[in-house]
Amino acid sequence: MEETKSLLALATTHVNQYSKGSEKTDYQLQLNETGEVIYEFPKALTDAQMFGIMDFMKKYELEAFNTGIKFQKTKDNKVLKETIDILKGTIDVLEAENDRLANALDISTKGV
Repeated sequence: MEETKSLLALATTHVNQYSKGSEKTDYQLQLNETGEVIYEFPKALTDAQMFGIMDFMKKYELEAFNTGIKFQKTKDNKVLKETIDILKGTIDVLEAENDRLANALDISTKGV
């Protein structure tokens, strides 16, 4: 679960911009839980531009995450189908051998 949490960092971030007197600092992209600064954007951006960037990042992070899940499910299904086919073949071989042994035992016990 920890890996998934780190992959969704942008979904759990916020932006801060501080003022030092009349001077504003760069925008800081911070993790919600820890406050860790993971990126800084220039102070020259407007608030609207900054929040537009945030919306863009979060939207496409989520889309990429969902695409990855869909891809993995498809991959898993293919791998599982191949495994199931191999196991069915093994079952067929074992059933044939079981029938052969049953017939051999049946023949040998009738002669006794």
